Amino acid sequence: MIYHKPTDELPKRKNIRLSNRDYSKTGAYFVTICIKGRENILRKSVGADIIRPSQSQLHTLNHLSDYGKTVNNGINDIHIHYKNVSVSKYCIMPDHLHLIVIIKS
Repeated sequence: MIYHKPTDELPKRKNIRLSNRDYSKTGAYFVTICIKGRENILRKSVGADIIRPSQSQLHTLNHLSDYGKTVNNGINDIHIHYKNVSVSKYCIMPDHLHLIVIIKS
C-alpha cells in the first residue's frame, strides 16, 4: 500500500516563474511532470541502479509500462493535436517525466 500525503503536508516550493513572462508565448520550456504520490508506474528499471548505463544500454535496461507507453505515444503525437507545439527531447522516468516543449508562433 502506498501512503499519499494530504495536500497540506506537501512541501512548499518556491515559485520560480518570472512575474513578467507570458508562458503562452513562443519559446522552449523545460517541463517536469510527477506522478501523484511518486508511484513508479511509468517504467521499470531492470538493470543495476548503482552504475550509470551507457546510452546504448538505456533502451535495453529500462522498459515502459502500459502507462509509460501511453505517455510516450501522447508525447509523440502532441504535434497532431497542437500544430504549434512540439517536443524536442524527453525522458520518461519511473515516477516522473521531463520534456523540452517548443511553442512556435
